[in-house]
Amino acid sequence: MSRDAQDSISMSLATFASDPSYAAWFFAKKLGTEWLDPSFQSLYIAGCGIMRTDSQGRTHADDGRFDPADATLPHGLACRALECVMDGQQSVIYLGATIGGAALVAEARKKRAKTLEFALPCAAFMGFVVYTLWEAKGMYTLPFFLCLIPLAARGFATLASRARKH
Repeated sequence: MSRDAQDSISMSLATFASDPSYAAWFFAKKLGTEWLDPSFQSLYIAGCGIMRTDSQGRTHADDGRFDPADATLPHGLACRALECVMDGQQSVIYLGATIGGAALVAEARKKRAKTLEFALPCAAFMGFVVYTLWEAKGMYTLPFFLCLIPLAARGFATLASRARKH
């Protein structure tokens, strides 16, 4: 099994190296469906289960599965509304984490930041890199996204303190 995994990785790396445009397309698609999905694919995974015939959506009626985003059914409307709310929250966290990360780097340059303060941002960054390169399920990136919340809080606290000064 280990040998098969190594062969698969070697083949993927060779494909990416021989066709950089394919590698760029692949990782753009992967990021779009994995890290940037505000539901971390939970809505997609919920749609993979076999449901009762009377509750299934119309798009997959022939295979016994339902589409969780089918807006013709009540659960589809709820899923779409939930996804919009989650997308907004995710965007706020990303914005705050970006500002917080910049503030942390600025503090590190002034020698006021402690090394331990970099633990969560580093965990989030490494998780992002590892699961972008290795794994294909968005649910595995959720713990790393949660590492961004304290960094986002730092970012919003930095914004608030700057606003008070002005």
